[in-house]
Order: sequence, then structure tokens, then C-alpha cells
Amino acid sequence: MNNIAYEEILKDLTPFQQATILYNDEHISEEDKICMLHQLQRKADESLKKQIEERLKFMLLKLENFENSKDGFVFVVNDNRHEILSMFLKYTDANNFVDQYRYERGKILSIAKYCMKDTYSYVLVTIYNY
Repeated sequence: MNNIAYEEILKDLTPFQQATILYNDEHISEEDKICMLHQLQRKADESLKKQIEERLKFMLLKLENFENSKDGFVFVVNDNRHEILSMFLKYTDANNFVDQYRYERGKILSIAKYCMKDTYSYVLVTIYNY
């Protein structure tokens, strides 16, 4: 995500409107959202600071739970057409793949975490866009 372009879009909005747009935008990676919300939190009023703080705690906990890779989970990288590009047993490997792919090709990918019951079936746990 180009933060300079995003700043141009958000510049005429209130901090509350900016926070709402940043939090709900599916095209921004979770890491970028967290960083941008931290920046916005510095110039927000006390009420909004508390709201952003609560949301950041929730986002970080959710991301931590997602990244936790126990046995029986696989991380699947998909493109915007839901085509599988690769699969990994560790979140860090999947995230490194996404970062490299995004750097080289400029495309947004998603990582889905699946719980494998056996070789032929799996259950979707959650998805993050990057």
C-alpha cells in the first residue's frame, strides 16, 4: 500500500472517518493497518485514542492467533482470483512468500489458514489479505 497516496485520500476527513476507512479497507495488509492506525492514534482526541487502542489490541491478538501454527494446520496463499499459489506449514514462510511476490509483481494476496483433518479434507479457519 502506498501510504503517500492513502494520505492524500484521507487528508480532508476527520480522524474518526480516517480510522474507520483504514480499519475496514480489505486492500491494506494487517501490518500496514496496524502501523497506520498507530500513526493516526497520535493525533486523535482521547475518545478516539481509546477506540483505536481497543481495536489495535484486538487486531494484534487476532493476528497472533492466526500466526500460531500448531500441527495439523497449513497456510495457503491465494491470489485475487482465489487460485492457490503456494502452501506452507509455517506462517512466516507464507508471509515471506507474500512479501516477495507483492514486491516483485505488485499484487495483493491472501493467506488462508486451514486445519487438515486428514489428507483429503480440510477446514478453513480464517483468511487475511496482504
